[in-house]
Amino acid sequence: MIVPLQDNHSKADTPNRETKIDGAITISGGRYTIDPCMIIPPHFLPALGPDETEEARKNLSIHSSHGSVTADIWLMASQPRDLSTPQKRTLLCLRSDYGSVTTTIDGDQDIAPFKLEINAPHGTVSVALPRAFRGLLTLTTIHGSVSLSPIFTGNTTTLSQVNHVRRYFVGDFPIDSESEWDGNEVVVESTHSRIRIKYIDEGAAENKSAGGGFFSRLFGH
Repeated sequence: MIVPLQDNHSKADTPNRETKIDGAITISGGRYTIDPCMIIPPHFLPALGPDETEEARKNLSIHSSHGSVTADIWLMASQPRDLSTPQKRTLLCLRSDYGSVTTTIDGDQDIAPFKLEINAPHGTVSVALPRAFRGLLTLTTIHGSVSLSPIFTGNTTTLSQVNHVRRYFVGDFPIDSESEWDGNEVVVESTHSRIRIKYIDEGAAENKSAGGGFFSRLFGH
């Protein structure tokens, strides 16, 4: 199900817990609001994939075989929980067999941790993350390149670069680095193309700093 864009809202009006879209054409202009705490009877949920278990069910899964995928994703705040129980991550999956993938991730404060998986073997991948993002990046490309914006790079720690796989940690590095990371994570695979990562508001900030033209810059307006 596609949640329509609303011109006067920052996010789609109707939240969903699980949304699955599969097609052969370009999937663009979608804005998806994900509420991982929403309780939905199992018989109303999309069928699981061949290798998918109920525990690993995706909250959002979009696949296009021949077109590109564009998705703006808004994550709603998580509910209070028993701290003795591990918090389930919100699972997001975007795939295009022959096209590009462009996505932005944003949300309320205190959102549950999420894992975003993107696979686009033959297309460029562009990801914009919120300034509050703290977590792992695993970026793989064999014949392409990886580009982190200068501002984003300033907040990352390079963990490793082995066999075309680059791993970074964004934000303050965890003190207890021996335990398995179960927080935010972005995993991108793009065999032949470029991977670009930045913060959501970077474009707006750059346009504002550029000014309105020669005379605006000349007179300081």
